[in-house]
Amino acid sequence: MRNFLFVYLLILLLPASQAGAVTWNVNPGGTGDAPTILAAIDSCGAGDVIELACGTYHESTTLTTMLTLKSDLTLRSAAGDPACVTIDAQQPTDWGSVLFLDGISNVLIQGLTITGGHAVDVFLSSNGGGAYIHSCQNIRFEDCVFTSNRGRVGGGLYVTDSEVWLEGCEISGNEALVTGGGIGLGGSVQITDCLILDNTAGHGLGPDGSIWGAASSCVLTCCEKDIDQWHVYEGGLLVQDEDCGTVAMEGVDWTDLKAYYR
Repeated sequence: MRNFLFVYLLILLLPASQAGAVTWNVNPGGTGDAPTILAAIDSCGAGDVIELACGTYHESTTLTTMLTLKSDLTLRSAAGDPACVTIDAQQPTDWGSVLFLDGISNVLIQGLTITGGHAVDVFLSSNGGGAYIHSCQNIRFEDCVFTSNRGRVGGGLYVTDSEVWLEGCEISGNEALVTGGGIGLGGSVQITDCLILDNTAGHGLGPDGSIWGAASSCVLTCCEKDIDQWHVYEGGLLVQDEDCGTVAMEGVDWTDLKAYYR
């Protein structure tokens, strides 16, 4: 009896994320623990994991159907490979980012391809076709691909007043109508072992990335990039490649030939 009471009290003292964490299995056929990713997000609690079976998920993006994430959540592919799971919003005409994170913390997103976001409605000041991240802490993307997303600012990702980490990700083929085709940044981002190339911006400023705000900072470590394609309005951009092995040249043009790191 004494041992039972001890275990019971220990369970009561555990954080909810440890005491009752659940893994929600979702598949494209809708026969998993929840029929869609959105339904799994709506149902899950703090500390839960949403694990996606291989396939393509046609989650639309409108004001009411964006994948609005919660704090203390993991969203990942079952195989940990972005070639396995694609979340495709199919470029709808309505406003909406694929992933919407606002005022949350402690989120991990792993092994997903995020595409088809369309956040370009100037009347709603929409930004961040692939992901809109505002006032968030400890947001981490690992081994994710952002491609073929559009936004007014931040075609791939739009980050403001937030702390974000990206590792092993690819951000390419995204478009911004104004600036920051790959990333539009007004916060703090640490980017490691990522590829950020071949994005576009309508005004030609910062096709791959744009940074604004005196407190904003972006640290690029061991990334494939072209710094000529970044624009810093205000804030800081730091490249740390001292421990990345042999480094070639970067941002050097010889007519049609361009040299990059790595």
